Amino acid sequence: MSLYKQLWLAVILLMTIAFSGSFLLTTKSAQNYLSEQLQLKNFDNATSLALSLSQQPDAILRELLISAQFDNGHYEFIKLIGPSGTFLVEHNSNKEPLAPAWFIALFPITAEAGMAQISNGWQQVGTLSLKSDSRFAYGEMWVSTQLMFLYFLAGALFSGLIGNRILKQILKPLGDVVDQAQAIGNRRFISIEEPKTREYRLLVNAMNRLSKRVKEMLSREGEKLHDLHLEAERDCLTGLLNRTPFLHYLSSLLRKNDDLRQGCIILLRIEHLAELNRSEGRDVMDTLLKNAGISLRNLADQCEGSLAGRLNGSDFVLLLPACGKIEDTAQQVHKDILRVASQMQLSESPVITAAAGEYTPEDTSQTLLSRVDAALAAAEAEQRSRLKIAPADSHQANSFCRDDWKDLINDALSKQQIALSESAIRMASGELKSLQLLPEINHQDGTVIPYEELAPWLSRLDLTPSIDLWCLEQALALTAKHPSLTLSLSSQLLQSKADTQTFLSILSRQPEKARQLRLSFPEYGAYQHLDNLKYFSTQLKNLGVNVGIEEVGPEIANIGKLADLGIDYVTLDEAIVHDIDGNNTRQIFLRGLCTIAHSIGLQVYADGVTRCEELNAVHKLGVDGAKGAYFKTAS
Repeated sequence: MSLYKQLWLAVILLMTIAFSGSFLLTTKSAQNYLSEQLQLKNFDNATSLALSLSQQPDAILRELLISAQFDNGHYEFIKLIGPSGTFLVEHNSNKEPLAPAWFIALFPITAEAGMAQISNGWQQVGTLSLKSDSRFAYGEMWVSTQLMFLYFLAGALFSGLIGNRILKQILKPLGDVVDQAQAIGNRRFISIEEPKTREYRLLVNAMNRLSKRVKEMLSREGEKLHDLHLEAERDCLTGLLNRTPFLHYLSSLLRKNDDLRQGCIILLRIEHLAELNRSEGRDVMDTLLKNAGISLRNLADQCEGSLAGRLNGSDFVLLLPACGKIEDTAQQVHKDILRVASQMQLSESPVITAAAGEYTPEDTSQTLLSRVDAALAAAEAEQRSRLKIAPADSHQANSFCRDDWKDLINDALSKQQIALSESAIRMASGELKSLQLLPEINHQDGTVIPYEELAPWLSRLDLTPSIDLWCLEQALALTAKHPSLTLSLSSQLLQSKADTQTFLSILSRQPEKARQLRLSFPEYGAYQHLDNLKYFSTQLKNLGVNVGIEEVGPEIANIGKLADLGIDYVTLDEAIVHDIDGNNTRQIFLRGLCTIAHSIGLQVYADGVTRCEELNAVHKLGVDGAKGAYFKTAS
């Protein structure tokens, strides 16, 4: 029962008690007073009339006098009884009462009839008995009772309305507290402004502290996991990223739709490293490699989004998003590495070759590295420390590919050759949790372009929001066959309010089917469009849709920012899962991530499972479910 109903019931109960008490006291007092007054009036009227009748010797005149008195006064009856007990004169009133019968029976006015003796000289004529009409007394009591009831009714309504308004003002902060409590129950650890009411302020203060501590815990543990993640992916000698995580980061960066998708990449190679190890000594060359790593890390720290890696024993790479002139930047990096080598005072100066190339949104990681590696091979052919710049016109082929892809995708949409592939997401028990739906192109000749190849071009051509909406329509149609379906949405969808509203309107028209969907956003997109994601996820949660974050791992240090999103699950980046059964440091990282996620009620899924050993490892570390190529081969 709401507080407003309780307030009205309390007002009604109090007013009923007050009215009942006042009614009983007032009516009882009036009853006693009127009974006493009527009784005195009866005796006075009887005495006065008896005196007048004693002065009339004629019986007829006495009867006329009694009749006149009865007609002009207000009497219930007037009776003249002879000495023998016979009624000489009798008048009774038959007028309707002025109050309800139940009221008269409940509060009777018990006034005795007035009696007086009538005599003619020494001869007794009879006994006069009369009683005043009590109808008016009852009528007055009934009217006063009605007025009292109306007064209390008006007072109850007025008190209720005023109390309702006051209660609304008092409970206004409580609504915010309830919203905050519900948000925390839905894993959205929000903070609200403290109200002025002391009791509410204490409660809100405690809940705000809870939300703040959860966010701080997530941020603190996220930073620790980030450091642990970097430790697992970094080369122990130079502190630079190993080949696999660097290439994964590069591929992820090229898929993003932001300013970091354009910049330059620089490859450096220490020639004949094996011979130098023999001639100069491994310790000396390890020192050179370590100093080179420090120099590259310092250069990377000077530019946002930059990253340095070690591709193999002698090859280094530096990624510089949004850099200035590529040739000037590459020459500066090359000179810094040559300076580091010269400071070692080796017996023979090592040959350090370098190559640099510009990357644009049209590039893929494979084509980019192939182009720069060709330039590095050209520099290496000169057998001296040289820098080569990959030619800018090498993008012509990619430009053709861009137009070709655009025509290909538009043609597939018009001919309805885009379909949804299904991949299983299974729990640790082997139970099917959901089916992930990914768009792919199916040509009439039987050839298939999978999502992995299609996704980068959808992003570059700004077609992902349209494909997201198309996938949503198709997924809603498939809910009749599958109880749970998962869609991976693009970060570009969060950038367009029109597309977001269209997406929500489609879901709101089919709420029952919407509750069967699980929608996830990439980690990098979540942090880039955090405010939009908060609004979007709140609306999705109101519709009963499960919301998740996928590709979690590279930006784990920012996990505290997700504390107030109310997400339901996270999906690990496949780079974390790859060969995790043989990587102890990454296992520690994953176990810590699962512990944090489970502490705030999130489920954790692993992506990219390809082997049984990987699957067993992630399940032991606390992952709730997994997906990947392993389940396709297993089925």
